[in-house]
Amino acid sequence: MSFRERSDRRERSDHRERSDRRGFLLVEVAVAYLILTVALIALLPVFVLAIKAGKSTEQLQTATYLSQELMEEIRMRKWDQNSTSSPSHVTAPSTTLGPDAGETDKTKFNDIGDFSGLTENPPKDPLNNPLTAFSAYTRTVTVNYVDSNMVVVSTPSTSDYKQVKVCTSTSRMSGICLTTLFTNR
Repeated sequence: MSFRERSDRRERSDHRERSDRRGFLLVEVAVAYLILTVALIALLPVFVLAIKAGKSTEQLQTATYLSQELMEEIRMRKWDQNSTSSPSHVTAPSTTLGPDAGETDKTKFNDIGDFSGLTENPPKDPLNNPLTAFSAYTRTVTVNYVDSNMVVVSTPSTSDYKQVKVCTSTSRMSGICLTTLFTNR
């Protein structure tokens, strides 16, 4: 065999090896792409869950804010219908909880007990204007007389403690409730 023949044979062999290596690299890239695709598909539910959790957290924060806002609005009122304008102990608290005659909306409520049974959908600001950005939320208020052990006192009995519970919910969330105790001072 001549030198030229050997050289040609060597070149063909080198060319085949390079071709085989290129083909092998293409297979490696395809396998890596397949593995990456399977991993991303497997992680997709995790991403969806994270997005839903973020939305749920946002709804909880909004509901908490709306409950706190209404609780502060209630806190600004007198303890009882029979309270004087300056804080003092009421010896004969009203046995009625809920709006009094003529109190058709919360701007006319003058004491904590007037809020009992209030439901707002959508929630309203202190001037009774609808908060349309929060139309998916519903706020409810429950006011009860309770004794010193936090047990609800049946009406028409009264006590020196009123328990106020403000709950805010949506159709997708059972609700966030804040409970506060107001005392006859």
